[in-house]
Amino acid sequence: MVRNCVLDQVATDRIVQGPGQQLQVGLLLGSFDTGARDFIARVQQTPPTEEGQDPFSWTAGGKSSILLDESWISDHSGQVTALCTGGLAVVGLYLVCPQAAFTKASTHICKLAAVIRASQGVKRPAAAAPVLDSLVSLKCSFTIHLAVPVTRQSQTAKIAFQEAVEAECRSIASATAIVNGRLASSEQVIHDLLPSEDLHDLEVELLTQPRCLHQQSGHELGVSECTAWGRVQTSGTITGRAVAHRRDTLKSAVQSLKEDLAASLRQRMQLLVVDAEEDASEASALSRILCGSDGPTAEPMQLHLPKRVMIPLEGCMELGDHLLPGDDEQQAVTTACEVLSLDVTQPNQLHWPEEFGASAGLTHDNFDGIMHDMQKGANSRLPRGCV
Repeated sequence: MVRNCVLDQVATDRIVQGPGQQLQVGLLLGSFDTGARDFIARVQQTPPTEEGQDPFSWTAGGKSSILLDESWISDHSGQVTALCTGGLAVVGLYLVCPQAAFTKASTHICKLAAVIRASQGVKRPAAAAPVLDSLVSLKCSFTIHLAVPVTRQSQTAKIAFQEAVEAECRSIASATAIVNGRLASSEQVIHDLLPSEDLHDLEVELLTQPRCLHQQSGHELGVSECTAWGRVQTSGTITGRAVAHRRDTLKSAVQSLKEDLAASLRQRMQLLVVDAEEDASEASALSRILCGSDGPTAEPMQLHLPKRVMIPLEGCMELGDHLLPGDDEQQAVTTACEVLSLDVTQPNQLHWPEEFGASAGLTHDNFDGIMHDMQKGANSRLPRGCV
């Protein structure tokens, strides 16, 4: 399928003025099928490989050809996709090369686009336009509360965590959007909700039902009172980001914002689980990832969520990375430099909308050690009902 879309003028300049302009391959970041306008807001050139080699090889001459490093380009696409906020995605690939090699190479790059699930037929726009001037950033904060029952029997702690996260994501999906303190019609155009033509930010509040009406108990998660022997609990406020065109409806824009919140929450929990699996070398089963109290009480252990750091791009666009408690903030700077090729040297050049929780209890430092305590037995029982 060939699509017509608008390419931002700044993105065009990045290709023309970029390094190695005779040969370039990279990603197209934008939005398709989510609103009133299909657009490409940024081009992201694929960086050199870890060995310092170009992500392609070039054969000159009468039968000139280009061979793409599919694995490296796919890996880079996955890294950028993980950073994308709501309303942004890797929608395609671009290739700049001599005309003699373009025909054969374009077939190759379309197949690669299919592998990374990007658009295979982005038609070159007739003219570029200032897309960034028409984009609006939607922002919101959302308070979550997860209480995960832990069992030593059929259900692993990992599954319990996944189900608790999905229950929270369903709550996000069903939330009602409040804009400018009012319940806005889902069919309203974003342009009409902005108090000024010069503003590119829109604050959104998401209201949900009382938690006791939608949050699953340990029993509903498949863990009965007699088998659940502890509980890990985490709560806090996470931030959501999305970009939308001024002519998009509030419905499509809020949907992108909700999807961003859900994706961010899933990424945070995945980080915790993977980190626990890697560090708990003596734990032989997934059920040892997390544990509850090993004493006679059912007091939950508190777990701090990874925090989100926003990487500013052109206009109102931002990408988001996540850091575990205890991680060096310089890691986010490294991501901005190596994955996005940005000129960032200090953490204060990034945006930090969240702070790690200050509550006492389970922290990242003693999290791994507690996992080994599951061998000590279980004397506590998890009460049923809302927490």
